[in-house]
Amino acid sequence: MNYLNYTKTAILALTLIVTFGCEDDPDNEGNHLPTVTITSGDQVVNQGATVNLSATAIDVDGDSLTYLWTMKSKPSGSDAQINNSRRKSASFEADKGGNYIVAFKANDGLSDSHVKTATVKVSSADPTPTPTDRPLIEKVCHTYTELPQYIEKDTTLDGCYKVTYNGVSVKDNALLTIKPGSTIMFTSNGLFTVESDGALKAVGTAKEPILFTGEQKTAGYWDAIRFRGSNNTKNEIAHAVIEYGGGDSDGALTLKGSYGGDNRLKLSNVTFKHSASHGFKFEKRTKLDKFENITSTKNAKTAGIVAMSALDKLDSASDFTGNLGGDYILVNEGDVTTNVTWQNLTVPFLIERDIAIGDNATLTLKPGVRLVFNSGSYLSTGPLGVLNAVGTAKDPILFTGKEKVAGYWNGIKIGSNSTNNILKHTILEYAGGGSPACAIEMYPHYGDSSGARVSITDSEFSNNNGYAIYDDGDDDIWYNKDIESSNTFINNSSGKVGHN
Repeated sequence: MNYLNYTKTAILALTLIVTFGCEDDPDNEGNHLPTVTITSGDQVVNQGATVNLSATAIDVDGDSLTYLWTMKSKPSGSDAQINNSRRKSASFEADKGGNYIVAFKANDGLSDSHVKTATVKVSSADPTPTPTDRPLIEKVCHTYTELPQYIEKDTTLDGCYKVTYNGVSVKDNALLTIKPGSTIMFTSNGLFTVESDGALKAVGTAKEPILFTGEQKTAGYWDAIRFRGSNNTKNEIAHAVIEYGGGDSDGALTLKGSYGGDNRLKLSNVTFKHSASHGFKFEKRTKLDKFENITSTKNAKTAGIVAMSALDKLDSASDFTGNLGGDYILVNEGDVTTNVTWQNLTVPFLIERDIAIGDNATLTLKPGVRLVFNSGSYLSTGPLGVLNAVGTAKDPILFTGKEKVAGYWNGIKIGSNSTNNILKHTILEYAGGGSPACAIEMYPHYGDSSGARVSITDSEFSNNNGYAIYDDGDDDIWYNKDIESSNTFINNSSGKVGHN
């Protein structure tokens, strides 16, 4: 080979290396796009299954990355939505048979990566529950003993029992104990009530759970297990299945706070399913001494309604997915009056009404917590209340609207001067429905000269009506002065920061 040909060959080889080795940055001088891979790949599952998605993302520049899963296509009639869509690990419920195509991308603050897709093939399933959908109960029931309408002395049940339309009421300081492996079968509209002077201890085992079920396997066939002001420390349900109830419209298990007394209960290893309403409802004045390893799924509404007094007891190991009315824990009453911490659950908290953090109370949100707000609702701090929302780059805390429309919810109102008011690695979107229109309003309470204070860093404000942040311009309004450089602002209609 002569010298000229050798030189041309070397130049061509070098050109190919540069071209194909630095596809996203031909000159190797600027930003490199993140590289993403869907590690869960294509999948084949049955209808009704939870589809778990996972991906990896690498950025050679070392930039901090954000992530986004989207549903590119799904079968006709499907209501499937991706949970945890801004994390590398996400999921959705395969509610219809057919093909689902999901997409994943990453963003390094400058550019999106190439989009990767995966196909999930879902086999249609008979929606009628099958025997494998129910627990294995070692005691097979051939006959049932009918329970009396009133249980007025300590009683133990061990076997197979029937609750008729007359219902059962535990009262007069009686303790009803239900032994492992027992079945309580309800006829139409059957109701099981624990009165203020009664107690229930239904503790099964992993091998011998207790079954509360309907005579017919139809959602809402019976009403509910209802506690009415029973504050007894003996109240406990463990290793049990509660199915086909919810004719009560509130839930298959209800702790009623409107009867003049507190309710107290330990719950562990309990499955709620096929309720015609919510899985459970814990009203105000509910005390959960234990809430561990709970599953609430396949209910016509949500996994459950929980008052503020019990929200901090819900644990991240419980599973609240797969409900027909939406995968949420519904928050519909009460304000934050003590120091509480909300865990990162498998589903978001759905905020139906305004929530106020009262004086000397702190609401702490753990990384990954998602708050979804109904139309016109907002979160506020009183003059001495504190909001502490510190997520991570991997697990940001999300504040969003139930509908993805700018101004759908009213936003966050900071009214206290505490240095513990912190928002870090949070996402605030679709807020700005109030006046002034903004995602965060700084508003010191009238007559309070201490003003309002918050630190906001590493957060994203996107698709909000009005300003991302709004203050009245007083000297005693404070937020970190590098607010614009330490956060990301995308598509907020009035801009980043506004003043009165």
